[in-house]
Amino acid sequence: MARIPTYDIPQGDTRNVSVDFTSTASDFGVSVSSAIWSREEGTTVSLAGSVATSSNVTTESVVAGASRKGCTLIKVQATMSDAQTVSKYFRLNVVDPIC
Repeated sequence: MARIPTYDIPQGDTRNVSVDFTSTASDFGVSVSSAIWSREEGTTVSLAGSVATSSNVTTESVVAGASRKGCTLIKVQATMSDAQTVSKYFRLNVVDPIC
């Protein structure tokens, strides 16, 4: 099983996070039509619901809770131009920016 990558984000920050599906799309000879971002576990990060997809890269604005620390597992499910779906996962670890 592949290890799920984890990225730190300071409490209270809002960031645009991108997931690149270029290699997957190239392998299948397709392109990304749309993407859905969701929280699978944890509540330390909110998704703004402003998904943008361009050139096989999908971007979403994420907001780290101002008073919570810990991990949230994010799932990004891309729908390809041939209707198949591909998912990628990562964790956002909300950390205290002072420590």
